Amino acid sequence: MIFENCIGNNLLDQMVERENIGKTLSEKESALIFKQIISAITYLHSKKIVYGDLKPENILFLKKSLDSQIKLIDLSPCQYLPNIKNRKLHRVVGTAMYMAPEMILKDYNHFCDIWSAGVILYMMLSGVSPFLGISDNDIKESILKRKYDFHSSGKLNKFILRKNKHKYINLIFKNKYIDWENISYEAKDLIKKMLCSVEKRITIEQIYKHPWIVHQAPNDQNRIVFNNLKVMKSFAALNKFQKIVILILASRLKDEEINDLKIIFNSIDTNHDGALNLDEFREALKSDIHMTKDLDIDYLFKCIDVNESGYIDYSEFLAATFDRKRFLTEEKLTEIFKIFDLNGDGTICLSELNKQMNLTAKYETSIIEEDFKKADKNNDIRVDYNEFLYMMKKK
Repeated sequence: MIFENCIGNNLLDQMVERENIGKTLSEKESALIFKQIISAITYLHSKKIVYGDLKPENILFLKKSLDSQIKLIDLSPCQYLPNIKNRKLHRVVGTAMYMAPEMILKDYNHFCDIWSAGVILYMMLSGVSPFLGISDNDIKESILKRKYDFHSSGKLNKFILRKNKHKYINLIFKNKYIDWENISYEAKDLIKKMLCSVEKRITIEQIYKHPWIVHQAPNDQNRIVFNNLKVMKSFAALNKFQKIVILILASRLKDEEINDLKIIFNSIDTNHDGALNLDEFREALKSDIHMTKDLDIDYLFKCIDVNESGYIDYSEFLAATFDRKRFLTEEKLTEIFKIFDLNGDGTICLSELNKQMNLTAKYETSIIEEDFKKADKNNDIRVDYNEFLYMMKKK
């Protein structure tokens, strides 16, 4: 399996580096990182997946700067929970310091990830963990008592990592001054609402609306109309075969090539479920009435929703908005042609197209067949490379 190359440190290393020069992350820096963490957890929860072991070591920065995108790694502890309201999990998978009380008691659900995020936020702002102990049992006892505070202290010091069986299990501190007095009330209020009993714990939807998040990490303006409406219209006019090719190309773009589009998508996705519904799409397009007054927004939405799920997911949004003039090169198209050409004979047959895209479950086969026949100029029931290029380059 191939993963992205994240050249930045993990979040724990970033905090340790700051600690070594006598600083902690600012509230602004912490909020921007924290919002990305919550966004990743939101996506997992929307797929009915409980992460279970959220911790700074599992949060990587794509680049070396703190304003870089983050990536969650080590999905091995993840568990599928189809009914998150009425069912519970019982297998302990987390790391002691970030473990929710209900996980220690082996009766938990997705709210355990919110607790872990609260621990991480506490650490980013203070440079220490809210729950300390010499052993895992000491830490768990402190967690079960929900024993933490926001008192400024001179009893703790910098991070000292203790390893056991090749993984970090504890953080010990000595003689560090923790200045909670200069941390905002809103930040401490959010932490309190995350590090509490599961019955009272804040939901992910409420986290996004919390004053600390709203003020410290506001949404970017919806620049979708000014920069991307023309591109979306041209994507909507493509046939299904062409759209599938564009989807594959979009999925292969590098993060630095699409970072602005990711920011726009996240700002439009107001319920943070990783997909755009029609209401969110309409609201985004309202920012310029002059440009959209004659636009059939419902029809545009339907055309971008390639898999006809009723939502525009992130990959569909990228496909509909990235700069095709820049990235739709012959080199890229050659790579994608080879993806479809499963037997390597230099042509694409309809069965290869259906097999590659799993069309029987997602698309109307009759529509795909019609588009395939249009691309097959010499009527030999195959699309060769030149026919493929012609299909993708014609206006």
